[in-house]
Amino acid sequence: MFTKEENEQASLEGILQQAGLEQRGVEECLSIFTRERVSSTMLLTLSMQDLKELGIVMGDRKLLLAHLQSQPSAPVAPIQPVTATNGISTEKFAEQEQTGAQHQVAGKEREEEEAEEGILCDEHKQPISGFCVEDGQMLCYECFASGATHEHHQLVGAAQAVKLLRDHLEKTELATVEATLQRRKDMVAQEEKALKRYQETRNGQVDLIRDCIAHTADVGVGSRMIH
Repeated sequence: MFTKEENEQASLEGILQQAGLEQRGVEECLSIFTRERVSSTMLLTLSMQDLKELGIVMGDRKLLLAHLQSQPSAPVAPIQPVTATNGISTEKFAEQEQTGAQHQVAGKEREEEEAEEGILCDEHKQPISGFCVEDGQMLCYECFASGATHEHHQLVGAAQAVKLLRDHLEKTELATVEATLQRRKDMVAQEEKALKRYQETRNGQVDLIRDCIAHTADVGVGSRMIH
């Protein structure tokens, strides 16, 4: 028999996994939501700014928000008439309702502004949430959902895409460095060969000079003996 906390933890973990987060991202988000007492129901109401303030990293933030926005809205319970017996007047209730509606509108506008500032999918004009490895194309949630264009392709989340690109850059940089080192090794080898040829030539010239000196000396000795 699971406790209420265990059920809530499992529900949050299921939402994060459905959003496409890696295991590391799931664990980090679970830790943050537990610390901040964010329930699975409350999670559906969070905006991009809320996730940012909670400390969720950008890649996980975009994946999670795209998933949450794709979920059907929960049915709204009908508002019961408020009377003075509830401890609040009808006028005060109406004022609070209006304030709440204004906050919702402001939150929606803020989310739209944030979406405009981010990178959008060329086809659906939605925030980027993943990457197609084969096509080298950034994808939004609708691209993931359709799957037709990128069928049988390797599709990864934003966090995994960043890792793949980082690995590719590191390999490219490493290959460039290795190629540069090889060119320098080849240059050193060529210089060593040239130096060896020079030394051989010089040694040959030295031997020739020594032979000439020895021959001259022999000729001089012979001349003196004749005289």
